[in-house]
Amino acid sequence: MDNNDLRTVNNMNKNELNDKLKNECVVNERSINPIVKVNRLAYMRFGRKDLNEAIEFFKDFGLTLESQTGNQAYLRTIENASHALILEESSDEYSVTGFSVKNFQELEKLARKMRVKIQSRDDALGGHFVQLVDPDKNLVEVNCGLNELSVQPHYQAAVEANTPKLKTRFNDVVRPKLAPPPIARLGHTVLAVRKFKESVHWYQDTLGFIASDFQMLEGHNIPTVGFLRCDQGDTPSDHHTLAIGSAVGVGHEHTAFEVTDIDLIAMGQKWLKHKKHHHSWGIGRHILGSQIFDYWRDPRGFQFEHYCDGDMFDNQVATEYCAFSGDSISQWGPKITKDMLGTKPGIGLLVKVFKHLFSSTDLNMKRLVSLIKVT
Repeated sequence: MDNNDLRTVNNMNKNELNDKLKNECVVNERSINPIVKVNRLAYMRFGRKDLNEAIEFFKDFGLTLESQTGNQAYLRTIENASHALILEESSDEYSVTGFSVKNFQELEKLARKMRVKIQSRDDALGGHFVQLVDPDKNLVEVNCGLNELSVQPHYQAAVEANTPKLKTRFNDVVRPKLAPPPIARLGHTVLAVRKFKESVHWYQDTLGFIASDFQMLEGHNIPTVGFLRCDQGDTPSDHHTLAIGSAVGVGHEHTAFEVTDIDLIAMGQKWLKHKKHHHSWGIGRHILGSQIFDYWRDPRGFQFEHYCDGDMFDNQVATEYCAFSGDSISQWGPKITKDMLGTKPGIGLLVKVFKHLFSSTDLNMKRLVSLIKVT
């Protein structure tokens, strides 16, 4: 059997598995008539006990501190139209996910349907917003009219790569700097949930998300992970702006920031190790989304990702289904770490497991055992 025959067999097996899982899945791929369609992840807002410590980490990570007033700090990327990260000094550590809609009429429609008030801001973010709570009590803000920022002038373009058949870099050398990698933009965030089906349907029906991929466990009709993208019609969107994963605990799992190329990811890793930050996993390339990735933890243990070269889909691309396993996360790179999986044993984890087994609609003992087996 030659390579072409092998590819044909592998594609047949992949298509058969996709169809099998699709038929078993009880979670929708998209909403027929969502209330609104958000167009981007505008910002993340985090509460941190030590504001200065958090600021220093994110500056090392590659964001720029735009302003700081009292107990709030506003950080930006190069390309984001508004502040991408807001840090707030607080005894409670929390996360808020901020999306945007295209105009005030969309925000009014959302407020009316969800029976919430439109609020205005007089801080550095500006604009108007509504605050929502998803089925797992994750806080969500939907915005319009956020204060616009100009593109920063020190944008670092991708290195021109000389390939065997195409040589474009002449009389020049590649010398990436050992420095914080300039962050191009805020890419996606990942939320851990217990009510997977209800949560995915909420984000689809309320905010117009489309499922790009579902990862499923054998013998279970509710996916373990869903990768959701914004519906911008025939304008391509990131493979996922929001990912949702079934877990024992709920809340922010990680947030990802895009850089130009793999050189910046690698030099960013070198810089962050030089600054003695906590490396979690990488460098590698994901399967779903195709991003080249590198994961880090901030001083409080929360996870953040550098990535580049991700897939872009318009709203015509069909949802795909695949089996979930420890090997289904990356195409190449080091083996996924326990730190990345968050599987460090302890009495706290045990208490969480037993507490949530009896309060969750999706996470039962069978599902939990299946998750443990594959990871």
